Amino acid sequence: MLHLFAGHMDRWKTLSLEAGATLATHLVFLVRGAVDDMPPLTALEIELESEQIPQAIVEELASQIASLQYLRKLYWMNWRYGFNLPNLPWEQYDDIMIHSRFAVEESIIFLSRCTSATSVALRGFRKPEYYSTPFNRPHTTLHHLTALTLDKSSDPLAALSHFTLPSLRFLEIGLHGRDFECLEKFLWRSQCPLRELVVIDLNLLADDIAAFFRFSWLTPIPNVKLGPTHDDAKMLGFMKQFEKAGVLLPDLFVWLEPVVDWPLLVGWMERGIQETYFSYENGKLIAPMVF
Repeated sequence: MLHLFAGHMDRWKTLSLEAGATLATHLVFLVRGAVDDMPPLTALEIELESEQIPQAIVEELASQIASLQYLRKLYWMNWRYGFNLPNLPWEQYDDIMIHSRFAVEESIIFLSRCTSATSVALRGFRKPEYYSTPFNRPHTTLHHLTALTLDKSSDPLAALSHFTLPSLRFLEIGLHGRDFECLEKFLWRSQCPLRELVVIDLNLLADDIAAFFRFSWLTPIPNVKLGPTHDDAKMLGFMKQFEKAGVLLPDLFVWLEPVVDWPLLVGWMERGIQETYFSYENGKLIAPMVF
């Protein structure tokens, strides 16, 4: 299919591909032949979906992306190999989403170079034994960034200690550690107009949820979503524990967002929640749905 459009590369503005070995190889050879007349792409989305793609092809494709001088939006998804895009002109992009294997240090270095970006999402794939200790690096202020997503492979709470983000409105983090003092210091330092905070943690129990929502610095944030990996029955059990123990917390709601790849969320939203599974209000469990 790609060869049908090859004769019009000079008109390409956006390109979105899910590429296996054949298509990825074809794209590399196609762009290699147009080295003196690169397509004027402004948006590129590539998902390398096959484990059979040779690493040499992946690396050449990555190097070709760096030559796209008009590119402003880049989505790159490649889980098999290590991070392939270290030489990108990160300062050039407005919107960046990377799904790949990279170390904590790499995520900090690359984020620090996103000086023009308004939206950055870095999602990696590292087992805990691969995590590195935070390292010394100059502090960075990114004035334009309004949306940031860091999954647990970036060790977000430690990574945020390297940054000030005064324009940030949306923050999603996947937890590796739970040093929430880092997050509090980051928000105080940035003084950002944060409208939504999403925190994902696979191992939260009832005491952890209660401890999180006791933080007073959460209250001014209009939308707070905590995502533990529990079904509705277990979450209902947690809320019953809170009620029985007389735990005082802000009003909490438990709901499912169909557009989010996550079982349940607990927290609050400024526009209200249409389909609440149950809630914990004024120290009382309110369960409108029958389980």
